[in-house]
Amino acid sequence: MRTNGHVHLLAALRLLLVGFIISGCAIVPSPTRSARVGDGGELGSCAELFSSIDRSIARAGVIDAGAFRVEGYPYLRVNRFLASFGKEPLDPDAFNAWIGRMQALDREARRFELANFADASGGVDGQGAGRAGLDPLIAGCGDRLKAADFSTPEGRVALREALTVPDEYLVHWQILGLYPVTRLFVSAGVSRWHAGARGGFSNDPPVGGRGIRYVPETMPGSIPLSAAVRETPRDALGVPDYTESTLDLLFRAYAPVWEVATEGGFDRIGAPAWSADGRLSVDKTRPLVFTFLSFSRFEGEVLTQLNYTIWFPARPKAHVLDIYGGFLDGLTFRVTLDMEGNPLLYETVHNCGCYYAAYPTQRLKVRERIDLA
Repeated sequence: MRTNGHVHLLAALRLLLVGFIISGCAIVPSPTRSARVGDGGELGSCAELFSSIDRSIARAGVIDAGAFRVEGYPYLRVNRFLASFGKEPLDPDAFNAWIGRMQALDREARRFELANFADASGGVDGQGAGRAGLDPLIAGCGDRLKAADFSTPEGRVALREALTVPDEYLVHWQILGLYPVTRLFVSAGVSRWHAGARGGFSNDPPVGGRGIRYVPETMPGSIPLSAAVRETPRDALGVPDYTESTLDLLFRAYAPVWEVATEGGFDRIGAPAWSADGRLSVDKTRPLVFTFLSFSRFEGEVLTQLNYTIWFPARPKAHVLDIYGGFLDGLTFRVTLDMEGNPLLYETVHNCGCYYAAYPTQRLKVRERIDLA
């Protein structure tokens, strides 16, 4: 009887953990307010503009989770790359480039939020301008608040103290001590997957497997990749300012060939789209690859990263407790280039953030251990 009770307890605990995972496995950034809300004059009006937009976006449930807010600075957002400059001494030009990129990140996120806001054309919380009219207001007010907030050394220090990029841990899980518990169920499976992935890795496609090959468009003529990266101007942080044509050149040059083992419709690359009944779906008639640019810092240099993302309609569940299975699946392939435009590292990760794998070139050496002290 005790053995059966022990089994039932474990089963109940697993279901409880799955419930926690389903109820909240992602952190959605919360809006923030400027300390100038309530002030008179132009700065107070600008602070209220951001506050009113954020209230409407939050109520509509369309907050963009791609970048983190900076507490007290609603016109800035930060990612881990930009946050890495937060503790370093920056001259005035580098500091201006730094906050300029954070402001650009916020403006990009707001364009996504307003595009997803169902009533954007009718104005936001009393703002008379529609979505198109809000863009210049957001840019102008961001510039005014930025100029006022960082006009003194004290203001620049305050930004550094306020700037954080939170980890992906859920606070209530930490308080309840659930992370050590879930580790018991996850670590063994992860170790088995690591061993299987290493043992089964091959550059050759599976023999006898049914697959579909997705080949990118070819690039005519020679491609001066080294010159494209080396000659691109960089800002005071060392971040390259690529033109659209140069980016298009790089993304086309390193576009991967996707060869997908195909057992059903869920294995076909498609494009996310809204169905006629208002539900999210993946259109398998449009096998698109989405690209985006990112940067990394390595040995004192800012390196270019080319990201290629594909989507699948679903990932079949292996069993009832398979937390990775279900609607939507996808994969991102990333190429990190050195300062001469040559590949330094290849990586893949599922779009859930799991199953990460790195494929270093011969110029990189894999560490046997990482010193966390």
